[in-house]
Amino acid sequence: MFYMISKRQKSRLFKVRQISLQPPASVPPAVAGVLLDGWVGGREIAATLIDLAIRGYIFIIHKGDSFSFGKRKLMNKNESFDLKPFEKILLSKIFEDDKIKSTRDDVDMRVGRHIFSRKVADAYLDVYRVATEAGYFVKNPNKIHIAWKYTGIGLFILSVLGYVLTAAYGPDPKFTLFLWGGAMLSSAIIIKFASLMSIRSAYGEAQLKLWLAFRHYLSIKKQIEGGQSFVGTYLKYLPYAIVLGSEIEWTKRFFNEPFAKPDWFESPEDVEAIDTFAEKLFQIIGYTSTSLDKSHEPTVE
Repeated sequence: MFYMISKRQKSRLFKVRQISLQPPASVPPAVAGVLLDGWVGGREIAATLIDLAIRGYIFIIHKGDSFSFGKRKLMNKNESFDLKPFEKILLSKIFEDDKIKSTRDDVDMRVGRHIFSRKVADAYLDVYRVATEAGYFVKNPNKIHIAWKYTGIGLFILSVLGYVLTAAYGPDPKFTLFLWGGAMLSSAIIIKFASLMSIRSAYGEAQLKLWLAFRHYLSIKKQIEGGQSFVGTYLKYLPYAIVLGSEIEWTKRFFNEPFAKPDWFESPEDVEAIDTFAEKLFQIIGYTSTSLDKSHEPTVE
């Protein structure tokens, strides 16, 4: 466990004081999220869904306590050439092949159809592949996560066996049971934090500093510079703000700016302010991304 902690320190996040006014690289938001955290989760799914809406692939309809997604483009070869494999997989998880609409109940049904979803796991694996091929990591993060997870499971099994054998055959007083109990606890910690063990390359560390400088720009507590348009600036960087954990701060920077609802979002209720729009959007995307994230196979961390 202590060895794990020492290895983790090599990939720790660091604070930056610089400010970057734009993303340092043209990569999918999910890939930037992996660089930051070392693993794929609900934020990466949420950012990908919003990015697909901005790029014209889906639209979102808010209906009180419910919602629905719709296809704006048919996923044929001519119209989906710029989609990454993981984006296609997520779209196939939300929409049936022959349908252009998917309600909240449809999403729940497709997520709950199996105990674990291989499709979502494949999407995660593809994000890891893209991030690794970009040179951000020494080794594919998923392989490192799995290696640590299986190590923890093996140590846990050995600890349980040691505890049982000591309890049955060890001499009294059985103080060594505390040793095996501690070993089980340490093994459980290794399993729990296996997904945090990604090791960035030197290039990845350098890129991370630039992304953190961009996050600093997204989250500073002052209104956006005058003349920055809602569609051109807020929406453009919103997916990145989500994976960088700055979506609330980024939204607040536009509170005093003129608001125009994007054409990919519909609601029967009045959406006249950016905070109302963000609240409804984050509610829908948050529910969907959390559901999908919980459904992936445990073979992918």
